[in-house]
Amino acid sequence: MLKSYLTSFILFVGCANSILSQQVRPLPNPVINIQCGQWSGVRRTGLLSPRMNQQVPTTCTYRISAISFQICQMRFEFRQFSLAPPTLSNNGINSNGAAFQMCNDEHMTVGNITLCGENTGQHIYVPINPRQGERQLTVTITTRGGNGFTRPEWNIAVHQLECPLGQSRSLNVIQASTAQKLKLNETVRTPRTLVSDWLAPPGCLQYYVQPSGQIDSFNFNNGQGPYIGDMNYAICFRRQRGDQAIKFITTFFQMNTGNPANQGFDDDCFGQEETLLRSEDHLFIPNASLETRIDNVPVTLRPRLFCGRSLSSSTVTSTPPGPFMIAFNSDRVYSPSDEIGFRMQYEIV
Repeated sequence: MLKSYLTSFILFVGCANSILSQQVRPLPNPVINIQCGQWSGVRRTGLLSPRMNQQVPTTCTYRISAISFQICQMRFEFRQFSLAPPTLSNNGINSNGAAFQMCNDEHMTVGNITLCGENTGQHIYVPINPRQGERQLTVTITTRGGNGFTRPEWNIAVHQLECPLGQSRSLNVIQASTAQKLKLNETVRTPRTLVSDWLAPPGCLQYYVQPSGQIDSFNFNNGQGPYIGDMNYAICFRRQRGDQAIKFITTFFQMNTGNPANQGFDDDCFGQEETLLRSEDHLFIPNASLETRIDNVPVTLRPRLFCGRSLSSSTVTSTPPGPFMIAFNSDRVYSPSDEIGFRMQYEIV
């Protein structure tokens, strides 16, 4: 589902932003809000669920058109996101006939991204390339029509982000006439407000721009989970000149593991040899340093992969040579009691 995100991120070796600033300007509120079946062609749009006195449709579709050829990403901020959680069903069957958690009953789909459950406060980035024909994103939210245990609700702010002129997604002078023929809502020009601080590095599904904050796995749901199976995505953080490391302080961590008898590091999480029905769920933290105690003696461990409960109430420092990022991986092997997810505080130092 999201396997290409981590692959394309690893190929990215540049810096996240060419323009660095001391303060990250907040993104403004949406200009307009639209309901199911409606279209928007403005820079900032709110996607609203039906009002309380309205019936919730089983399929709700929104269309968002790029305002110019410079648009290269759309940031989706889930101000409210409450859908049914992932479940086991015949739709989620691996090659060996075993079920795993998927978004079966209710879900939001945009591009190749599918999410469900409780995700209020989360965000995602969706790439778009109008120069290659991608001039519109379609967002589809599938529900049970309000016939579930709880009423599905959402309030999603969508921000269109422009790559600066001269980058790969910008439009040259010769192509300007083409933009007018397509009747895009804004002329091709240097943006009035450059939001490069918010542009995510290629391949990042999530991008945190502040120097500190909190990150959760999708559908963490205050420690109830479960996380969605068959996902692989990069979580990235804005790194400025002079930043040395990023520190993660874990308040909750519980994932499946390939070797429950061990601590939950590296080979316990992703074996060097593929093994049938062996869990490969893990969180990847590059150049990690974990301060812990073994037999009451303080030691420093340097694993890269974490699974099981190996990060419970722990502090990990990552000192990568390039961009700050971590990666989450879940497979198609399910354990009913272990696949909850994680909550961590991060701080860039």
